[in-house]
Amino acid sequence: MAGQKANPGQIETAALRRQQALTLRASGTRYRDIATALGVALSTAHEDVARALRDDAALHEHDVKTVRQLARERYRALRASLMPKALRGDLGAVDRVVKVDTREAELFGYDAPKQTEVSGIGGGPVEIVVTYPDEKASPK
Repeated sequence: MAGQKANPGQIETAALRRQQALTLRASGTRYRDIATALGVALSTAHEDVARALRDDAALHEHDVKTVRQLARERYRALRASLMPKALRGDLGAVDRVVKVDTREAELFGYDAPKQTEVSGIGGGPVEIVVTYPDEKASPK
């Protein structure tokens, strides 16, 4: 089946399944239960929700906001449960709090944009060479 293009019916079915997966997730349904309800693998349920969040954000803005709000509430609850242990010096809890904070920052864009500067050898300008194949050239 690899290499075959999906027909319009398959594309429509997949799009509907992604919307159903997103709606279920927005209502708080676990990924395992989404997979069971839709008759797909657990990894497909994850992929469907992720793609719906990424690709269909404008079309499904309410569901996307709901899923993000659920995530924010989960992160707050996790942080609240881990923080007492972290403050007592439990390094495992500290690590988990940092991971929760990192994921939340990624999801909600809390971090400042990263600036990258590219330079050539010794900090000089980058040399760019564009080569176009000469169609008339023949091997010698």
